[in-house]
Formats: sequence, C-alpha cells, structure tokens
Amino acid sequence: MSASTTSPDVGARHVSGGQMKYLEALVKKHGENVKAMAADLKLNPEQRTIGQIRRALKSASLLTAEPDCVSID
Repeated sequence: MSASTTSPDVGARHVSGGQMKYLEALVKKHGENVKAMAADLKLNPEQRTIGQIRRALKSASLLTAEPDCVSID
C-alpha cells in the first residue's frame, strides 16, 4: 500500500473508556483550561503535564482549539 492510498484517518487513536471518563471530568470542571487541569491534584492524581493532557484531549476530540495560544494585536 502506498502513502497516497492511505485513508485520511491514519494515526487516529482509540481512547479507552477509563481515559475518556477521566478527561470528561477534567473538561467538566475546567472547560478548556489545560493549565488548571494539570494543577488539579484531585482529578489529575497521576500529575500528567499540560502537554500530556492536551494530546489526550485532542485524541479524544474534546479539545477544539489551542487554549494556551494568545494573539497579540
């Protein structure tokens, strides 16, 4: 199979039920504030970093935009 015939969803990841529940609880409490999610020791007992949480949210399609990006006008 050549690279030109691969489907557009190549690289999509399956998110486990437990991880989805974990991420949904973080989003319910903090919205898209990934920095607050990383600092929440009760809902984030594994102390995942901002980058780890952001990647997990993207793979679960729970993050719609880059929340830490600030535009300077």
